[in-house]
Parts: sequence; C-alpha cells; structure tokens
Amino acid sequence: MKPPIVILGNKGMIKLMDNLILNLRKVGMLNKVYIIYTDEETRLHYEKKRNVILVDVNDSVNVDIPKDYANYETSLFQNITMLKYPGIKKVLEETGQDVIFMDGDIGVWREFNSYFKDVDKKDVDILCSTEVKSLYCSGFTYFKNCNDTLKFIGRHIEVAERRSKGNKYFDDQVVFNQLAHMGDNSRSKRCPAKVVPISKLQFCNGHYLQRKGQWTEDGKVENGVVRKDMYIAHANWMKGIETKISFLKRLGLYYVDVPKQNVFQRFCSSIFVKK
Repeated sequence: MKPPIVILGNKGMIKLMDNLILNLRKVGMLNKVYIIYTDEETRLHYEKKRNVILVDVNDSVNVDIPKDYANYETSLFQNITMLKYPGIKKVLEETGQDVIFMDGDIGVWREFNSYFKDVDKKDVDILCSTEVKSLYCSGFTYFKNCNDTLKFIGRHIEVAERRSKGNKYFDDQVVFNQLAHMGDNSRSKRCPAKVVPISKLQFCNGHYLQRKGQWTEDGKVENGVVRKDMYIAHANWMKGIETKISFLKRLGLYYVDVPKQNVFQRFCSSIFVKK
C-alpha cells in the first residue's frame, strides 16, 4: 500500500499546501493525504476535498496557534510545529501504515513511492532528508510504522512539552537532530529509533538550489543544478510565503492560481528545465 502523506498547516499555508497536493497528483501519486489543521478556516477548506483526511490534535497542546503565515525561527512558528508530532503519531496509529511527512513548501518533480519501496528498511526506522552540515531536515521524513518509531516520536513530544512549559524556545528540527544523532545513528535508551539520511541531491533542500543554481532570465536553472533524478525541491531557507511561491514558480512547480491553459505549459517547463 502507498504510505499516507501528512502535511501540517494553518490558514496562512493553504496556498502552499494546495500546491503540494496538486504536485503529488500531477506526478501520479494517489497516496492519501492527511492534513494536520490548526484552525477552523483550514478545516473548512479541506473538509470536502477528495482524498484529503483531516487530523485534529489541537487539544494536544496548550499554546496559541496563529492563523497567519509564520516564518521559521519565530515563536509563532514554534507553536504551529507543536502539533506536528502528535499528528504524525495519530496517523501512524490509526492507519497502521508507514507515513511520509512533508512540509507544505515542497514541490514534486516525480513520484517517490518507488524510491521508498526499493530502499532496504529492514534495520531502519526513520529516513530523513538532509540540510547543510550533515543535519537532518525534518520537513521531509519517512516514518516506518514500528514501536521504535513511536518511541522516538513520544520522546520528541516529551521534549517539546517540557521546553514549552519552561517558556524555552522549541525548534522541532533541532530536537529531531538532537535525538537522531544520539548514539551515532544507532538505537539507544535515549534514541530508540535508527535514523538514516536520504539522498541530498534527489530530495533537495532550498539552500542547495539557491546557492548552487544560476537563474536565467526565463526562470530556468543552468549548470545542471536541477537533475533528472531529483524527486522534490524544498523551498526552505526562504522567508515569506511569496518568496517561497516565487521560488517554486521558477522551477515550474507552482500551479495554484495559474490559468488552466498555462498549467500544461508549466508542467512541461518543469521537465525541460532538467539537465
């Protein structure tokens, strides 16, 4: 069975989340999509969408959740991400399947179900995309449905709650990296799950494309930075929703609010950009 895809977002993220779902469908991925929603507007937007299932974990945290878009490294962003791991845990337990979590600011070039089907997960619990300096980017993570994964998530939730109650800044990705690197990627009492990285060049973070890419006037990327074997482009390392949308547009991966007659043209451009 195809693993469910889980997305977290509020009203301010709806355009990006809509775009991600369109990206998935356009590359033939019919995985069920679960939306961890943070506000009533988001719930109403998705409640009648086909193949979209709502996840309510708002009672799991006692913090103010903003409706507007929130930038990374702000307290408002922190409050939104407090719902991430309770939501993932709920989907894992209710579906009994492996789960893929994706940040809403991701564009998809081609289906990646086959990638995870072929990966040897015999002695692996969590597969995660990477950032700079060998850090994990938890914005794209494959969670194997097993006890060790659930223990890892439970540990993550405990750390988040403790820091929140102590009025300490909570960064879900920092906590993920701290837990994942304990025991040098091997299971231990503090980190029961084995976490391994996936290809940085195939599951690409925005830092790589921004720094390495050279944009031409027509929005294409030169020097072979966008490769044929890439699966996703993550618009992280960018502040502001319009900046992220502009980035995805340049890659031919933004379809929301695009006239129908231009959708096929944009889809084709995303193919011909690749070197």
